[in-house]
Amino acid sequence: MKNTVADINSWRNFSLNKISQLAGIARETVQKRINESNIKPADTQNGFPVYDIWEAARAILAPTVNYDFSDPEKLPPKERRDYYEGTLAKIKVEKEEGVLLDYADVRQIVAEIIKPAINFLHSIPDNLERDYNIPHSAVSKLETEINALLENWANEIEKL
Repeated sequence: MKNTVADINSWRNFSLNKISQLAGIARETVQKRINESNIKPADTQNGFPVYDIWEAARAILAPTVNYDFSDPEKLPPKERRDYYEGTLAKIKVEKEEGVLLDYADVRQIVAEIIKPAINFLHSIPDNLERDYNIPHSAVSKLETEINALLENWANEIEKL
């Protein structure tokens, strides 16, 4: 049996199995991340490649993919599905908590809020003319202003 002198830095070299055990992740994942980072074996032991633990750790711990969630359509299929499932789950929770309302509900609530104001605004010209003897020309001008306001409200509601 031949005695060999070990390299002083060989203590830093670990097999995929040992790295997997230390990191607590699957050997296949370790291999994939090392390959993605283009890390070459530091040496071989017993015919198997061993890797510098510091280089391997950087490859394993570094984020492997950075996704841009500003456009979910550009995500890979699994991540896109996960994104939309998460979004739907969030919407469901927000609806249950009352934080988020359906479009139709919002329109209905707005209509219920402004209906009394519309009725009141429509009655002002008649009341002023009948009860306070305001000249018809002044009432007519007020009526024009009220109609413009109501038209503006209708346009804003349509935008909802």
